[in-house]
Amino acid sequence: MKESLSVLVVEDGKSDFLFLKKHLENLDSWDVSVERAVTFEEAQSTLGRIEIDICFIDYHLNNEVAEDFLVKIQVLRDYVPMILISGLPSEKLRNLAIENEVDDFISKEDVSYTLLTRIIRYCVANNRAKLKAKVQEQKYLNLFNNSLEAIFTADDDFQIIRANQAFKELFKVDGSTEIDFRDFFQGKDLRQFFSTLSIGENRNSNRTKLYNLQGEELEVYVTITRIHNESEKAAYQVVIHDITEFEKIQQKLHEVDKSNLIRRMARIIGHEVRNPLTNILLATEEMKDDYSDNEDALLMLGMIERNSKRISSLIDSFLKNSINSELDKKDCVLEDVLQDSFANCLDRIKLQQVDYTLDGFDSRTEMSLDVEKIKIVFTNIIINATEALSAQANPNLRISLLKENDKSIVEISDNGCGMTEEVRANLFSPFYSSKQGGLGLGMSNSKKILDEHGASVKVESSENQGTTFRITF
Repeated sequence: MKESLSVLVVEDGKSDFLFLKKHLENLDSWDVSVERAVTFEEAQSTLGRIEIDICFIDYHLNNEVAEDFLVKIQVLRDYVPMILISGLPSEKLRNLAIENEVDDFISKEDVSYTLLTRIIRYCVANNRAKLKAKVQEQKYLNLFNNSLEAIFTADDDFQIIRANQAFKELFKVDGSTEIDFRDFFQGKDLRQFFSTLSIGENRNSNRTKLYNLQGEELEVYVTITRIHNESEKAAYQVVIHDITEFEKIQQKLHEVDKSNLIRRMARIIGHEVRNPLTNILLATEEMKDDYSDNEDALLMLGMIERNSKRISSLIDSFLKNSINSELDKKDCVLEDVLQDSFANCLDRIKLQQVDYTLDGFDSRTEMSLDVEKIKIVFTNIIINATEALSAQANPNLRISLLKENDKSIVEISDNGCGMTEEVRANLFSPFYSSKQGGLGLGMSNSKKILDEHGASVKVESSENQGTTFRITF
């Protein structure tokens, strides 16, 4: 049964309203009821009168803009996700959304079922999390500490003076630690961020990457506001909106869309190619008898047969890669699985005279895995690493098992030829291969297996600098 979703659309244009309403009412995931307000005053009244789950606000309404309206409903904004919608260019609309601290934005020309589903799913889930946290914390925390956004104040040198609980949790900060905000940047990200920060303005918003004290990468919006707090010598208030999970959800949805496309292609190929291919093979067999004394004809028929079987094999691989098979999970020891996978590759490693190092194998990490499938993943990566070392003067392979809190991390590193940016970006795409004659299914299948186990994989690689796979369970 579909979940009910009550939506308020603040829109004075009838055709734009009907267009958005049609898309909302036809979403697969919810049973949507749509209310309309043609003025900001009517919208404020509706929000105070009935329960609304999500609100779409046209930025330009008659002769007004949304800022004043958003200020008037400041309290309600903590309970109802707000989404700006406008015909403005996406970049300008993005900046307005950041400036007005709304939950999301959508350009009218970009409205689609897929995009609406992603935005609503994120906003509803994020809002539920916010409401749950508010109920738990409201009794004990003041306004500063109650914010679900990471907030801190800092002096002129960006030394953190006071930080709320959300900041400490996001950045894994000990309350007694003295920290410079710039410590959360790495390399060029710091220079790029502060080069776009206009000190002459009272408020600046930028999207950037930060890194918490455990080295985890965070995608965030950072809003820096100049303040004057003499008692604390605070010069800035900084609000950090973490969109890391949202980015992961978007990537996951993209991968699901791609997998669905592959499955549809597989069904088409299986139906449209398999039948005529079978007829070709049968006809070839018949013709061999008719031309048994003609060497040239037999040569050609053999060529037809071999290539037809090659096509059939490709189709088998395609179909196999597109099927979601059931996992056969069993209790096991991760170190043993990794050791067995390494043993599968040891002959090739020794043959290529590769130096290798194994770290962290002396503990016992128990978990539930489909052992044979996870072995396929580890074996694929180790073999690829070994092949990347074939032209290296001092080939070295390092396999490590690390622990970070409740996570187990397998790192497989080599000092081989590395990858171009194109290869790294397409590494897990089906049928993409940089190898001569490769099918491009090994890493695609490995990624699918890890996804099915709820594990993540990150790849760091540069040409002639080697490659590191980091798999987190």
